[in-house]
Amino acid sequence: MSAQILEGVKVLDISHVVAAPSGAALLADFGADVIHTELPGEDEDPVSYKSKILNRGKRNITLDFHKPGAAEIFQKLAQWADVIIANFRPSTLQRFHVDYEDALRVNPQIIYMAFSAYGRTGPNSDKPGYARAMESYAGLTYLNGYPDRPPVFSGTWIADGIGGYYIAYMVALALFHRERTGEGQLIDLGLYEPVFRLLDDVTLNYSLRGRVRERQGNAHVSSTPNSMYQAADGVYIAMPVNSDAMFLRLCDAMEREDLRTDPRTQGMRARNENRPFVDGEVQAWFSAHGSQEILALLDAHRVAAAPVNSVREIFEDAHIRARGSLIDIYDEDLGKDITVNGVCGVFSKTPGQIRWNGHRRGADNDEVYRELLHLDDAALEALRADGVI
Repeated sequence: MSAQILEGVKVLDISHVVAAPSGAALLADFGADVIHTELPGEDEDPVSYKSKILNRGKRNITLDFHKPGAAEIFQKLAQWADVIIANFRPSTLQRFHVDYEDALRVNPQIIYMAFSAYGRTGPNSDKPGYARAMESYAGLTYLNGYPDRPPVFSGTWIADGIGGYYIAYMVALALFHRERTGEGQLIDLGLYEPVFRLLDDVTLNYSLRGRVRERQGNAHVSSTPNSMYQAADGVYIAMPVNSDAMFLRLCDAMEREDLRTDPRTQGMRARNENRPFVDGEVQAWFSAHGSQEILALLDAHRVAAAPVNSVREIFEDAHIRARGSLIDIYDEDLGKDITVNGVCGVFSKTPGQIRWNGHRRGADNDEVYRELLHLDDAALEALRADGVI
């Protein structure tokens, strides 16, 4: 395999929860040498399934920042690192003496990625927050669900997932800047901000028109038919018909020449204004056919559609396997191959690679503390006795 694009980049990941560790794992996928810190102690489950993904490709050490002596180890690791990723609240970073200024004293070129719920500035800067709270704060949850029912949370940690990608993206930008100028810097990102950035059309509509977008269920705000329809065999299919040309192709697939000329379907505005009629006709057609027949007809007529897959269907999907979106990798802790999400994005010259699944807590203590920081037996024993590692 050719060299990975981030090979030689050293990252210290002192974060916890989900978003920041996932961002560091994305960097590891493309060759960064990542050391992840966790609190010492026995896990209820020594083989954490979540850690398998969040900490893949990383070396895992234990370090308790609550303990005296931990800050000194942090400074040694900060001297080694090119990048530090932290997602404690600002006051916690200061209390532990692991903030940007602490790293800057020993490494003037450090890139410090500070990722907290609300960011480091503003009146909420020291408040805690997790994905569901921040998705709600950013306006996403308000849009989810049906107009006559309460808002609905997303089915997974959207804020954490998007936040992880923003972390990797921003670190890559800072590394590019440092390569050009020799300067490190502090990056400050709030967990709510990547989600809010996705809703820029909602913001603009309110800014220009005073319009508050409300919940619409599965209907799309600006195109029809664009919803989820159920086939005769019970399978749900998502079908976003976003253009007049595609709607005409759908009419051909449905063998509904009459819908081509019906005044209620002439142009997107007419279809949006007559959404119950249009969706009703489409659903009637779906209800009369099986999902495989529907998908084959839609594919043949170049109409965008996809089944609403569970993870079971995803595991059976030939395209997902062919793309490497799922891969099998041997796991040392479990002693067998396990199937995991592959590296996202295909690079022709510097492809990503999962070097290993997340290690158990403290699995790399000896390698890092002995070989990297050159701590001897006596020093390690003292740190263990004090509960620092």
